[in-house]
Amino acid sequence: MAHPIPDCSVEGCRFREVPRQGVCVEHGGVKEEPPRYGPAPLDHMRLCGARRRDGGLCRQPPIRGAATCRLHGGSAPQVRRRAAERVVEARAVALARQYGVPRDVSPIQALTEELARTQGHVDWLAAQLDHRNDPQWLGVYQAERAHLAKLAQAMAPLMEKAEQQRAVLSERIIDQLELALTGILGELGHDPSSDAVRAVVARHLRTVLDPTATLPDPRGGEPVPLDGEVHDDQRRPEPVAF
Repeated sequence: MAHPIPDCSVEGCRFREVPRQGVCVEHGGVKEEPPRYGPAPLDHMRLCGARRRDGGLCRQPPIRGAATCRLHGGSAPQVRRRAAERVVEARAVALARQYGVPRDVSPIQALTEELARTQGHVDWLAAQLDHRNDPQWLGVYQAERAHLAKLAQAMAPLMEKAEQQRAVLSERIIDQLELALTGILGELGHDPSSDAVRAVVARHLRTVLDPTATLPDPRGGEPVPLDGEVHDDQRRPEPVAF
C-alpha cells in the first residue's frame, strides 16, 4: 500500500511536499524530472501549466485544441467539444491563408463588401426565423445584426471623409475645366469675362456636377445622358432563345 505524500511543512501551505524534501516546489523544493529516452520537446511547445499537488507546473502537453492536459480538465466533454471546434477553426484559417488569393482593396471597399455580405446574412436569417422558433438561430441572427451595426458605425467616418475628398476633387476639376474653357474661348475670339459666355460656361459646369443631368446634343439630336444610362427607346433588343 502506497503511503500518502505529506503536506508542505510551511505553515498555511496547502501543497504537497516534494518527496523527501519536506517542502513543496513553491517553498524551495526541487522535483526531479524523470529521464527522457525520446526526443526532447521543443522550446516553443505548449505545456499544460496547471498546478500539481506539490505546487509545480504540469509539464504534460495539452490535448489538441485546448490549454490543459487530460489530467487537468482536458478530458471533460465540454472542453473536448470546444477543443474540436478550435481545431476546425484553425484548419479553416490555415487553408484560407494557403489558398487565398491576395487582392488589393481599399478600407472602404473592404468594409463595403463585408457590409453587403453581413446584410445578406441578416436577411436570410430573418427569413429563417419566420418559419422556425429556435433560440440558436435567434442567437446567430442577433450576433450578425450586432456585427452589421459595428460595420455601419465603422464606415460612417470613412464615408464622411470620402465625401469631403470627393467634394475637394470636384472643385479642383471644375477649376481646371474653367481655366481650359477660358483659354479655348479666348483663342476662338470670345470674351471669357462677358456675362453671356460666363452664363453658358456655368450652366454646362453645373450639368457636369449633376450625374442625372443631360447635355444637349450639338448635332441637334436628343439630349445625351451623362451617367451612360440607356433610355427606354434606346434599349437593346432582348436575346431570343432558340
